[in-house]
Amino acid sequence: MTKFFTSIVVLFAVPAAVQAQSLNEAKQLIYHERYNSAEALLHTILKGEPGSTEAWYTLARAYMLNNKFKEIKDTLQFAPQEVKESPLLTSVQGHLLLKDNDSVEAKRNFEMALKDSKRKDPTVLEEIADAYINTTIGNAHEAIELLQKAMKKDKNNPALYVLLGDAYRKLIDGGNAYNAYQQALTKDANYAVAEYKIGKIYTSQNNPQAYLPYFEKAVGNDPLYAPALYELYYYYYYKDINQARDYLAKY
Repeated sequence: MTKFFTSIVVLFAVPAAVQAQSLNEAKQLIYHERYNSAEALLHTILKGEPGSTEAWYTLARAYMLNNKFKEIKDTLQFAPQEVKESPLLTSVQGHLLLKDNDSVEAKRNFEMALKDSKRKDPTVLEEIADAYINTTIGNAHEAIELLQKAMKKDKNNPALYVLLGDAYRKLIDGGNAYNAYQQALTKDANYAVAEYKIGKIYTSQNNPQAYLPYFEKAVGNDPLYAPALYELYYYYYYKDINQARDYLAKY
């Protein structure tokens, strides 16, 4: 009898483990900005697990980062009602409204998401902060406040510090942006996106001696990190066509 129940547990545990692994793979594809591949994988995941709020949210993020805002709205129509009403997806709806310059309805969605999550879910806080940073009418000061709350819940997440740096960049505060990106590297010394973001501070100053080492460090930390590969390709296109071709092939 014990063997029978053990077999049942294994049968159910294996698909769950496979789903979790696939979701992590999708997140890695998004991190590397391979959005189309991430979207395809996430659709496959959702066919097997249509009630996964995390998978729906990750798909929405992939579309958003790929500037496919209509696709988000169209796709989320097929999400189960309980997923649509979750704090994560409510915050996504607010992000879309803010993108459409509807600050009143966006704020209403954000407040609902924060209330339903008791202001304790770092991913909800991060999503709303991202909305404030990456929309034209978003308030970077509010983003900073939300990120500081998220960091208290998720202290070692380098992505939060990178987003904090982005908020400071929106405020044209390069010094604090640099410090935030450096903090991300104290959480994960190999976090390629932080090296890349520091490099981007210096590209605005047109200082290749300053930015190239950071792009090279980013690629050294993560050879698949597409944004840094593209920056290196673009720089060497005008300097060394063979080196440019090499970076393009990797990109």
